[in-house]
Amino acid sequence: MPLMYMPQRTRPVRVATTLGHTFIFHPNEPVMVPASCVSIAMQHGAVPVDNADLAQITADEAAPPRAPSVEERQKLLTEMFEKLFADQSGYRDAFTAAGRPNTYWLERQLNVDLSASEVHSLWTEFLAEKAAMK
Repeated sequence: MPLMYMPQRTRPVRVATTLGHTFIFHPNEPVMVPASCVSIAMQHGAVPVDNADLAQITADEAAPPRAPSVEERQKLLTEMFEKLFADQSGYRDAFTAAGRPNTYWLERQLNVDLSASEVHSLWTEFLAEKAAMK
């Protein structure tokens, strides 16, 4: 059984196969995958680990990336809101049917973990500021 991992992921990824196997790939954490499931895991973005990769994975685990502070997240969100507000037609997937920013889309764009309540409250404040400027 080869070792495989998902590079450059910030969240766990679950891979379920029709062969009855389910794997959860945590960020930069190798997982043993049966030979019959290697191609399925690769379709989901997993790559085989060789000795050079294993050294890099352990080095990455030693120094995890620093999560941005609340102020930094708010600044990133406000900058993204400015882009979205300026050109809403260019960001179709960025909004929900209710007209609010899509939290999952923002997480992918900013590579930051966000909560829906945080995004909603900042969006409401942002819209209030824009309305007050008019």
